[in-house]
Amino acid sequence: MKNREIITLQFGNYANYVGTHFWNIQESGFQYGSEGELSEINHDVMFREGQNHRGEVTYTPRMLCVDLNGALSHLAEDGELYSDDTTVKLRSGDLGAVAGEIPWQKERIEVVREGESSSKPAFQKDLQNLGQNQMEVEYNFSKTVNSWTDFMYSRYHPRSINIIKDYNHSDEENSFDTFSNGRGMWKNDYFDDEFGDRIRHYMEECDSCQGFQVTFDCTDGFSGLTTKCLEDIKDDHGKTILVYPLIPPPVRNFKKADGPMTSSIQVVNLAMCFASLVENSSLFVPLSTMVRGWRDVVNSREFPNVSYDSMNLYQSSAILATFLDTMTMKFRAKDNLQPQPLSEFCADLNGYGWNLCSANLGLPFSVPVPGSVCDTMDGSKALFTHLTPNSEISEALKMHTTVRGIHRMQIASMDPRESRPVQPAELSVFPYGAASFKLEKLLTEHKYGSSIPVMAMETPMPVKIPFPEEIFSREINQLGFLGPYPRESNMKMISTPVLASISSTKKTGETIDSLHRVAERVKLAKLPRFRETGLESDEYTETLHKLLDFRDLYDDNMQL
Repeated sequence: MKNREIITLQFGNYANYVGTHFWNIQESGFQYGSEGELSEINHDVMFREGQNHRGEVTYTPRMLCVDLNGALSHLAEDGELYSDDTTVKLRSGDLGAVAGEIPWQKERIEVVREGESSSKPAFQKDLQNLGQNQMEVEYNFSKTVNSWTDFMYSRYHPRSINIIKDYNHSDEENSFDTFSNGRGMWKNDYFDDEFGDRIRHYMEECDSCQGFQVTFDCTDGFSGLTTKCLEDIKDDHGKTILVYPLIPPPVRNFKKADGPMTSSIQVVNLAMCFASLVENSSLFVPLSTMVRGWRDVVNSREFPNVSYDSMNLYQSSAILATFLDTMTMKFRAKDNLQPQPLSEFCADLNGYGWNLCSANLGLPFSVPVPGSVCDTMDGSKALFTHLTPNSEISEALKMHTTVRGIHRMQIASMDPRESRPVQPAELSVFPYGAASFKLEKLLTEHKYGSSIPVMAMETPMPVKIPFPEEIFSREINQLGFLGPYPRESNMKMISTPVLASISSTKKTGETIDSLHRVAERVKLAKLPRFRETGLESDEYTETLHKLLDFRDLYDDNMQL
């Protein structure tokens, strides 16, 4: 059976926060034994098997990520999984431990040690020394994480991590600031040659590659770098490209820019980015925990039974990763769930040229405790929260939905208004058909759309360290259900049901319209950084026209 591989690309610091949670969630759900295993997830779609220098079998994400110099903190650029023992000892600074293994004269070696800020955090030390036995320790990640490498559970292949040496990562300001800056970066020798070769290497390893999943920070220089990469991928490989532009919370200003100027630069970056994605992606779905993404990025989305700090990158990125983990089940489920090919999924949603879609997330999905009376599925309660900024939930022309963590007893009680009782045969082994039917009916009754194919699976999303379990209300029990009694303070959640959907709706035209209105008010001449990095006023004017043309696609099809 072909593996239907997907190659993942991550560009930017926030994208790597989201990606770290995304890979952590998947790996924490690996089954290491056959007992009780549900054959629902094909991990080979996004992970690859390999072998390190010691002959040990490795299983790593089929992924390339990009960040700025200094963003890795304690982690070496080639990771740790493929390092031999000598390299590990050298990095620790213990020259005596390797004196007999290398032909150097110890007294002639100059040791340059990194600062204290690059020392390994407690979680990484325990992970290295204790393996999986550290899972009961309290690490307080929300207050101690300074880099996405601090809570990284998965280990990456040496080719996965790619660093832009020309710019330094800083928590104080972002120097990699403009779309044109990032676009120019793609032309240097590293990205033009070596990075492209790494993509081709992954392609050659694949049995039957479906395409690419791309997440990236779309408000700074990574917007230009990513869209130039997508142009080359489209030309060289001709595969489906599903893109998730990420709008992070406003934690840093750009270099030599105050708040208002930073907002204006961000708007120009977004306009240039979206206009390029219209032409170079099969489908793009902006994601953010913030209500607005152009200017005034202040208010955050609210989730019932979830409380998080929207400015905390560790917590907010976990919510977006939860969406990605659940939505990608559409492509990485095993054959008995009838997964949808990536190309078919995108084609189904981008009809009429509407390749901009919106995202929704139910976290945790409001289902009752198994066996209890169903009182949470009435039409007055929203089933999920919107994750696309500058837009709201509306009736969709097409909506694809994935739900994980649905159990047999919940299927039977999901809709008390259903006149036909669920038959025992429908609850046997894997009751996907019954669950999908009931959920489609429920979503239609909530007026989310009339064409809502649903994939339902029993395996819930695991909630294990280092996922921020503290964001969940005590009203949610250990398995993520709304229980009759509050969860005790010493009782940790271990899993949760999740609903995720991507919808294609006429209202998306208003999202593009709002971006165009804000972007055309920006005076490019007052933003010298764009002139310095090669963006001409004529090109920006053409970009604004492209946004209008794209918006008109929605107006032209208003009769649909």
